[in-house]
Amino acid sequence: MKAGSSKQAIGWWMAAIWLGLAAPAPAQPSSEAAVSPKTGLSIGVAPFERVGDVGADVPDVALMLARRLSTLGVARVASPPEIGGTPMADPEARTAAEQAQRGQVGALVVGRTTGLGGKLSIDARLRDGRSGEPIGRRFFVEVARPKELAAAVEQLASQVIAQANEAPAPRSAAPPAPPAPSTPAVASAPEAAAAAAGPGAPETRAAAAAATAPAAGFDSDAPITIKSDVLDVFDEGGKRRFQFVGNVRAKQADLVIRSERLEAYYPPNGSQPDRIVASGSVTMKQAGRVARCAQATFYRKDDRIVCVGDVAEVEQGCDIVRGREIVFHTASQLLKVNGSADVRINPDAEGCGGAPAGTGR
Repeated sequence: MKAGSSKQAIGWWMAAIWLGLAAPAPAQPSSEAAVSPKTGLSIGVAPFERVGDVGADVPDVALMLARRLSTLGVARVASPPEIGGTPMADPEARTAAEQAQRGQVGALVVGRTTGLGGKLSIDARLRDGRSGEPIGRRFFVEVARPKELAAAVEQLASQVIAQANEAPAPRSAAPPAPPAPSTPAVASAPEAAAAAAGPGAPETRAAAAAATAPAAGFDSDAPITIKSDVLDVFDEGGKRRFQFVGNVRAKQADLVIRSERLEAYYPPNGSQPDRIVASGSVTMKQAGRVARCAQATFYRKDDRIVCVGDVAEVEQGCDIVRGREIVFHTASQLLKVNGSADVRINPDAEGCGGAPAGTGR
């Protein structure tokens, strides 16, 4: 390749991968079209071979693919660092089976990413986790421009899930869900109201208030599904960020979050997001509660959601809680309101379960 061609390729992909996109591509397909995985599906993504012009920075499509699969409801996703080994586009069956065994998955994706002349091509294939033999046809995706990369990964993820759904039962199922936590001691709704409006009202109302909720356990290991109109991918110093825009719906176990925009943040080499931020008309539903706020941040490792806004509120049956910051502990079902807590308890009210916020005030 000519030196000029190499420089063009380097500048082109560096702009896409390191600086991100100024605006979503209108031609991107909706992530709502993604195929739903069958129950217990487990997929690993092995390190892809990466080849290209001399000095070119070919993006790590394998890690991007693993991260997208982890937000499409796949029960278990093993990332390239978990699979390990030498990047090989077409490994021997025995090698592929060993890689799948390391990742404890029923299917394995192997492939190659090639960047030449300012264009990118992705060639991948699904392997059986038990035998290491190829499953179905090859996947081949071409990317002509950097802003098309996210759509290409989306397309590849849907194809992989569709093909894995048709494959025989996986060699090993997803890890078992942890036992439901015991019911913690939490403040009762009347206690929360007393804390909010009792003696020393200014100080007490500014302190945290708590309310009860059903004691059903939350499965923090359940797969996450995120759908939207548009998906973009950004790389920020090795930490990738998936940005979902338009009619966003995120679900994990019994927790459902709807918003106008959602961003999933991944640690280096991680296949699961450690932080999810929803913004714009956020509505959350879990265990009979409905919460509304301007922005909600889900800290997955802590099983904690922090809702903020001018007026964040939670409704459960006839009870309404408002405050500047509301914290959900999804595993323990504890709800905490910080700052100017306003609690309204209607134990004897009838027919108000579907009443809009503020009714009866």
